[in-house]
Amino acid sequence: DGKWGTWNGWLSCTNTCGKGTRSRQRSCGNPTPSNGGKQCVGGINELDECESKACPGTYIKFTCSMIA
Repeated sequence: DGKWGTWNGWLSCTNTCGKGTRSRQRSCGNPTPSNGGKQCVGGINELDECESKACPGTYIKFTCSMIA
């Protein structure tokens, strides 16, 4: 039967700022199924939420004045 190899490294986050996703893969090759053996059980891909940095905010300037 096939067994999973180790996970590859994570790919870059889908967004350069704010939340996004990143993924990584593994292969069914440790060993590969042969002679009628079964395929690996489970997924080849893994997804994870990521946030590389905060997005620049929008700033609004307020002016306050006191009325006497």
